[in-house]
Amino acid sequence: MVIGVSGISIREYQPSDETAALQLLTAALGHSDVSQKTPDYWRWKHVNNHFGQSHTYLATSEEGDLAGLRAFMRWTFQLDDVTLTAVRAVDTSTHPDHQRKGIFKRLTLHALAEVERDGRDLVFNTPNEKSMPGYLKMGWDYVGKIHPIIRVMKPISFAAGYAMHRVGRRRSQPHATKAFFKRPALGVPDLLQRSDELEDLLASVRQLYGGEGRLITPRTLDYLRWRYAEHPQIPYYAATVERDGRLQAVAIYRTNTRFGLKEAVMCELFLAGPDDGLCKELLKEMKSALNADYVICYFAEGSPVRRLLDENRFWTVPRLGMDFTVKPISQRIPVDARKLSSWSLSMGDLELF
Repeated sequence: MVIGVSGISIREYQPSDETAALQLLTAALGHSDVSQKTPDYWRWKHVNNHFGQSHTYLATSEEGDLAGLRAFMRWTFQLDDVTLTAVRAVDTSTHPDHQRKGIFKRLTLHALAEVERDGRDLVFNTPNEKSMPGYLKMGWDYVGKIHPIIRVMKPISFAAGYAMHRVGRRRSQPHATKAFFKRPALGVPDLLQRSDELEDLLASVRQLYGGEGRLITPRTLDYLRWRYAEHPQIPYYAATVERDGRLQAVAIYRTNTRFGLKEAVMCELFLAGPDDGLCKELLKEMKSALNADYVICYFAEGSPVRRLLDENRFWTVPRLGMDFTVKPISQRIPVDARKLSSWSLSMGDLELF
């Protein structure tokens, strides 16, 4: 579908547009600490996505130049026995020569109409302060701020590093990956070799994450493979606990540097059950294997896994968080998606893509 507005036409993205799209994104947004806008990354995110290819649209000028880009990344949620199709509003950029022409709004509304026509149920995202007002004006609802929780692993180092950052005497310099590990780490690709044992753990995820009556991403082996093993740039690792030779607990995490401190971002936590002993043993394993100053994660308040972490010295970071917004599209959603209590999210769902 092509729409002409004030000399700007909007059309669907084609594979032949890849190079120009990446050049626009790089020029407008640059590279982030966790993603480089390369062809491999673009294809992992928008073409090979476990949930399907993204809805991506381009704005072009009368001369055929690329003026803007808007991508909605496909996602899926489950609510008890109901499967809901969703999209996450992600990549958006406008060429400097075409700013202040309303291209962001035009592209977003066009994409929204297309995903509604395609039968999607909702749109969600974590906008920054700059883009938030625009989404709210286009009908998005503000759900709330999601505050991560952390456990300090090295209190003296953590306190000193954070204090230095606060007074501007330490910059957030990246650490070499090997500096995070006290011994060789298990990569997610190797973890997935134990597929039968992982399947058993994944069977209890909905209850562990408090997914009953809440929207939750369905965790399957194929999802874990795409999300964590096939990421072209970020290596994800696993900490494990075994009993009688079988996996009983798994944490999937990545390493990061924040405020000059070594951070372990725990994206998923799978336990054979809401067992405090298992949780303690897994956290002990992470501490013994990692040279991290702290572990950061998020799980829904009131969920069994969140209660276990609260009991194991995780605490909420009040000043750090993501703004979570949603735009329901269909009438099929059995709960009020505009309430944070209707969601069961992890850091794996919320990480910026």
